[in-house]
Amino acid sequence: MEFFVLGPLEVRLGERVVPVPDGALTRLLATLLLEAGRICPVPRLVDALWDGAPPTTAERQVRNAVPRLRERLGDTERTLIETVAGGYRLRPEAARIDCRDFQDAVARARDLRATGRPDAAETALAEALALWRGEVLGGPAGQVLRSLAAPLEEARTAAYEDHAELRLELDRPLDPVVDELSRLLGDHPLRQRLTELLMRCLHRQGRRAEAIDAYERLRERLAEEFGIDPSERLRALLRDESAPPPAARPASSGARPAQLPAAPAGFCGRAAELRELDATLAPVAVVSAVSGTAGVGKTALAVHWAHTAAERFPDGQLYVDLRGFGPEPGTVDAVDALGAFLAALGMPLDKQPSAVDARAALYRSMLAGRRMFVLLDNARDADQVRPLLPAAPGCLTLVTSRRRLPELADAHRLDLDLFTTGEAHEFLRRRLGDDRVAAEPEAAEALVESCARLPLALAIAAARAALQPEYPLSVLAAELERTRGDLTAFGDDDPATDVRAVFSWSYRAVSPPAARLFRLLSLHPGPEIGTAVAASIAAIPPEEAKRRLDELVGVHLLTERAPGRHVFHDLLRVYAAERNHAEDPAEERTAATRRVADHYLHTGARARELLVPGAPRLPLPDAGPEIAAESPATMDEALEWFDRERTNLRAAFGRCRSDGFDLHTRRLAWIQSEYQGLRGHLDELISMQHTALESARRDADPEAEIYAHRALTIANARRDDYDAAEEHIAAALSLCGDKDPVTTGTLHRNYTVILDRLGRPSEALRHCRASLEAFERTDVTRGRALALAGIGWFSVLEGDLETGIDHAVRALTLFEEIGADDLTGGALDTLGLAHHRLGEPDTAISYYERALAGCRRRGDRGNTAGVLDHLGDVHADAGRADAARRSWAEALAIFEELREARAADVREKLRTTAH
Repeated sequence: MEFFVLGPLEVRLGERVVPVPDGALTRLLATLLLEAGRICPVPRLVDALWDGAPPTTAERQVRNAVPRLRERLGDTERTLIETVAGGYRLRPEAARIDCRDFQDAVARARDLRATGRPDAAETALAEALALWRGEVLGGPAGQVLRSLAAPLEEARTAAYEDHAELRLELDRPLDPVVDELSRLLGDHPLRQRLTELLMRCLHRQGRRAEAIDAYERLRERLAEEFGIDPSERLRALLRDESAPPPAARPASSGARPAQLPAAPAGFCGRAAELRELDATLAPVAVVSAVSGTAGVGKTALAVHWAHTAAERFPDGQLYVDLRGFGPEPGTVDAVDALGAFLAALGMPLDKQPSAVDARAALYRSMLAGRRMFVLLDNARDADQVRPLLPAAPGCLTLVTSRRRLPELADAHRLDLDLFTTGEAHEFLRRRLGDDRVAAEPEAAEALVESCARLPLALAIAAARAALQPEYPLSVLAAELERTRGDLTAFGDDDPATDVRAVFSWSYRAVSPPAARLFRLLSLHPGPEIGTAVAASIAAIPPEEAKRRLDELVGVHLLTERAPGRHVFHDLLRVYAAERNHAEDPAEERTAATRRVADHYLHTGARARELLVPGAPRLPLPDAGPEIAAESPATMDEALEWFDRERTNLRAAFGRCRSDGFDLHTRRLAWIQSEYQGLRGHLDELISMQHTALESARRDADPEAEIYAHRALTIANARRDDYDAAEEHIAAALSLCGDKDPVTTGTLHRNYTVILDRLGRPSEALRHCRASLEAFERTDVTRGRALALAGIGWFSVLEGDLETGIDHAVRALTLFEEIGADDLTGGALDTLGLAHHRLGEPDTAISYYERALAGCRRRGDRGNTAGVLDHLGDVHADAGRADAARRSWAEALAIFEELREARAADVREKLRTTAH
């Protein structure tokens, strides 16, 4: 069966049109189709069918209508529309739905463009747009259906924009594009990207006067409606008489990251490879892949060349070490790399989408029209790289990997070999000086031979020789030759990777305390080691740890990537682990591993307390005085610590689980959960909490079991899996009973998150009251205040405005008593909504403006936009259209910047109140 919603609703079975009568059944089917794959609670369907004015029998009528709809569609086996807890769900896999075909084609086009196939991407977008026959559902009636249709209409407009940009990039005929952009501007006269694309198309056709007219129409409209000018990007385009293609545009005025590591000192040789890389510079999106064995100098070549080419990319450079190869798990996921890139481009982590596809699309959008250099170092495989590839003309991506990455079909490949003999000798001369090398040519030749012309080995050998200028090179060469042939794990038959002798030589040159630290650092589970955790691993003061780390960096046994952040080269980590097993007893390895876990556990617990002050705590294993736990002092510092250590925390969790440190495993899951929820790392949270739950059941740890259920409740609710969420919260409440009023009160409040999303305010109100009753038996003022705020919110939703106002005011009083200004937003929002419904716009505006001031002070852009939206609603109802449009326009700008779905609703408000 096929359903068509990209135009008037149609249902087909083969060639036969299946009639669906107008009225309730049509609206029911339309809602289920637009929500395909998601649960539609019965109250949501009631709103869709009666648009806010339902009869008293509405829910029963919905439940009666579903069987009639199934019968009309021939769904006697319920394979299409299934009954689920609280509602119904249409299974998209049981039918073809044209809007999903559209979404799939758009996603395919984005992937094709990201992998350097603009021709195929343009074709895919054309096919996607051809599916449309008009407005969604022919222009649906009712607020619910309009809100469901809005994201599709927005996606259609964005697809037209992307299609126009591709036609420009490919130099295709632009007449149909100009017509479509002009039509779209009639519907979206304030959409600046549409105007920009129309201007570029008109410029390309030599129609400069019309391009200027398009700009002036937008300028006048923006000035009239909102008192603002077009963006700097559009003003720059207006000034550009020749309207060059995107690759030659002036640099954008956004954030200009400069993330390249420092150019390698003493770089030499590689002339042929540098010429080959120079040949890749072109005004199109280019990908180059440099591959070669470990230690061959891939990163050095890439970083050196990137610095020479940087001036060609005035919008900046992005860099990430993807950690694709190393002795321990811990590669950088594409979603995390994209998060770092988006942050460098000006998008804060807490405003980013969590899904990799959404981040990749946002990343490509932010690079559109910019000339940017992207260096993806140490990639594991093509799948890790693909989401990180810009599609924008004028961007260049350089990838380094041990693999050749043949899956990157259009990439320019460069296989990096060992140094030539001449390059190896030049390298030694750069590091040790011409005179010293010339004085002992045979010894220099022996060093080159012993190091097998491997750049990494030569760098370590040269560092050792430079540290001992009084030693003849012949002595050092002879020592290296005598210890040749170890490090068998990396191929004792292959001189290109046989570097254990060089490593051991540098290892013996450091002091015994530094050598011990070097060995113990191999037990650190993550890729990057901070000074404080290094101190904990070795059970030494942080000041001594810093001295020993500096000593190791000085002989290239470690690299300090950033101040206080140290990394191993992968082969050096293997060597350190080998020395650890050879020299340190098993008891010392176990103790050091535990100290790593204790360090992250106790620092993380301090950071968690700053995120949720006063929340229930789980008891931690004791940490001895040798643990140099860090002490973040503010919420911002706590978030920064979690952001910085996230990969290490995941690795520590995995190590504790595999090594049988069960209590540490559970507590590491606990300390991270609030942070994971704030940042939207829900898959990670759910996985860890399931592990913690199983461990807690095995070890009869009811506190940890309750907490795991609680964390899984919130995470599943945010994933719209309300059945799982309710199962977990019921289990937590059953385990808790009345033993701990703080935990009981917290669980009841957590339950209201589910009920709010399910549209069940009366049940939520009961749980808020239960939460308040529990907290009133404690001295936890924060818990009482949050419970009061919840009662206020749900009372207003239930229409009991007097109770809602009373409880919100009481909550505010308590928040002010404990200095919890960051928690007052909900109570102020409640008061604003209540007074709006009471017909007291001035009072409502006063509360919203207080909330707005607080959000702006905290830099909370998402809630700032939400309050502006509410403020606009009050102004509109009070007949202050200009003030409403100003508030909505500011809210829209923020929502669009954050790519939030609420932008569509605000855009509709602006459209309907524009005249």
